[in-house]
Amino acid sequence: MRPRILNLCGSSVSLEPVKAVLMKCPNLHSINLQSCRGLPRGVKRLYTGSAVNNLRQGLQDKPKTESNESETDQLSPEHASGNT
Repeated sequence: MRPRILNLCGSSVSLEPVKAVLMKCPNLHSINLQSCRGLPRGVKRLYTGSAVNNLRQGLQDKPKTESNESETDQLSPEHASGNT
């Protein structure tokens, strides 16, 4: 039996495992990515129904790179505050 609902809320899951689950679980109907510390902004939310398919397609198009990290991970504290 394949999972249809996956709740990862508040976990430290990163983008690659989420992509793997989405590709290997075609019957997934709901995935909760709210407050996932390892995911970039814009991805952290609850997906249900067609939104799961949209997420699957959107992540399928993205290459596996380090540049997919969140904006806060890319900026050092000095740059974020303007103290360089």
